[in-house]
Amino acid sequence: MKLRFYASFLLLLATLPANAQSNSVPRAKIEKILGAYANTVGCDFEMDRKNIVKTYISEDFEKVFVALFINDNVCAGGSGSWKSYLAVLWQHNEYPDKGGLYVLPELTMPVISSIGLPRFIDRVFIKDGKLWFSGRIHAPMDANNFPTIHVQAQVQLLKTEAQIDAKNKSTIYYWKSTTDYQDQ
Repeated sequence: MKLRFYASFLLLLATLPANAQSNSVPRAKIEKILGAYANTVGCDFEMDRKNIVKTYISEDFEKVFVALFINDNVCAGGSGSWKSYLAVLWQHNEYPDKGGLYVLPELTMPVISSIGLPRFIDRVFIKDGKLWFSGRIHAPMDANNFPTIHVQAQVQLLKTEAQIDAKNKSTIYYWKSTTDYQDQ
């Protein structure tokens, strides 16, 4: 009797749909892929694997992974040269077990711009179905690399059309904070 139960249970596990298994976040794989990308646009890549969320960022895209990472995009070194960035990674739905995970550079900082985001972002998270961040800005006497005022706001991926020439337009995406912390 026990053998039949275990055999039935194993058969049930083997037939679970791939979508149910793919809802987890492949944090180690994202860190590896994002690290390879970040090292092509800068130096000193760092990230906390907890700062990866799966969400809808725009009606133009299916559900993607948004990851927070730190990089020195000019490879200058020193305490004032690194910054927090948002990356978007897409997983090929037909082959999630084959490693089909890609950085979308056209949606990833520093390739795209941001408006209002602070230089020091500590966390990305989902609140009320929207993408949010928490970070820090400088108080008047704070050191360059140690801001102490904690802030948080929603962040959105927005798009605009830019005229390239007399006949052609191009879609440009950018990240925007609902509160402007960029110059603080």
